[in-house]
Amino acid sequence: MSQGCPRLGTYARRDTQAPLQTIDKCPLKAIAPRVLRPAVAPGGVFGLLALEFFGVHFCAIPYYTGLIARLPGGGLPALHIAQIRGGGLWLMAQRLSVDKPQFLSPAAIAIAWILFLAATASLMALACAMARKQPGRQRSPEADWGAIGS
Repeated sequence: MSQGCPRLGTYARRDTQAPLQTIDKCPLKAIAPRVLRPAVAPGGVFGLLALEFFGVHFCAIPYYTGLIARLPGGGLPALHIAQIRGGGLWLMAQRLSVDKPQFLSPAAIAIAWILFLAATASLMALACAMARKQPGRQRSPEADWGAIGS
């Protein structure tokens, strides 16, 4: 018999913790010096967030705003900072709002971009907070990976 639907917070918490727990259990943590083990998961999260930041801000958005184009061989060059001197981020927001509904004005796109950056920063803060809670755990890497060799 069903007890009803769990709260949304339960699902949200599971969704945000799963990638961090996967990074936290990686073999890198097992070979890292003991003092660096708490920094392995936040370091992995930082690496993935940096990759996403680069992909979105230096490849995807400049491509869709027409600041960069595909090369004849099919490659996609990254945006150079000098390319946004003429209009900057506001020009990119204006170009993204072309042929969109009226509620997606350049200001709305800029606000969504700021919220995206805030969400990205909160993921990094969550990773650091979760890593701070784990040093009290007295399990060795062999306990985490011991079942693999059995």
